[in-house]
Amino acid sequence: FFERNLESHAVQAGIAAHTDRVSVIMPAFNRASVIEAAIESVVRQSHGNIELIVIDDGSADDTVHVVKRLTAEHHWADIKLVELPCNRGVSAARNAGFAASTGDYIFYLDSDNVWSPEAVAIMLDALKRNPDAECVYAGQEVLEHIEEFDCVDRRYVRACPFNRSRLEHRNFIDLNVFGHTRGSYLRLGGFREDLSRLVDWELILRYTKEKAPVFVPVILNSYYVGKVANQITATQSFASNYKALMGVVR
Repeated sequence: FFERNLESHAVQAGIAAHTDRVSVIMPAFNRASVIEAAIESVVRQSHGNIELIVIDDGSADDTVHVVKRLTAEHHWADIKLVELPCNRGVSAARNAGFAASTGDYIFYLDSDNVWSPEAVAIMLDALKRNPDAECVYAGQEVLEHIEEFDCVDRRYVRACPFNRSRLEHRNFIDLNVFGHTRGSYLRLGGFREDLSRLVDWELILRYTKEKAPVFVPVILNSYYVGKVANQITATQSFASNYKALMGVVR
C-alpha cells in the first residue's frame, strides 16, 4: 500500500518540477558517525531548490569536519554550516537554523535519520495543493537499532490521519516528516528553549492549533531508535518536560 502510494504521489508531484525555495534544518551534536547519511539523503532530494542548514551545537567530535568535507564534495549543493560556540540544546540550534534560513517552506531532518529521495517534493506538493493549510506531515518507518550488533531489531510504520484530541494526548507526528510555511514561523515563533525534550511536540501543537495540517499517507522517512547514544529520548527527562508542556497545551 505505502509503496504504491509513494509512486503515485511522486508522479503527481512532478518530482523536481517545483522551484519553491525550501530550507531544511538539521541540528547536530557529536554526530560525526551518522551525519553523512542524513546529509546525503538531503542532497539526493528530487526537489531542485533546497538549502540545507546544518547547525553544529558545540560538538567535541569530528562533526564539523565531516560537514565541511561533504560541502566540498557536493559543491553544487546549497549547504550552510552554522557553528555554535557551545552546546546550547536542540531548540537553540534549530532556532539558529531558522535565523539563517531563506526558504518559503521549512522542513526538518535529524542528523541520525534519512529521507526517501522524493520526501520534500511529495510533502511540498501536498501542501501547495491545499492553499488554506500551512503545515504538512507524512508517515515514517521506525527502526529500533541494536548498537551492539549493528542491526535492526524491530521495525514498524507510524502514520495516522490528523486528530487534534489525540495529538493533545500524545504526539503522533514526527518532526522528520513535518513541514510548514515560513509565515507560520514568523507568526508563531520557533522552538521553546526552556524545554530540553518534547520540543517538536510543543511546536506542532502550536502550529496546528488554528488550522489542521495536510496528512500524506506515504512513508518518506526512516527514523532510527538507538542508533546513537546521545538521542534526546535517552538523555533528557520526559516527566519534567511533559509537566512544563502540559501547562500550556490548552
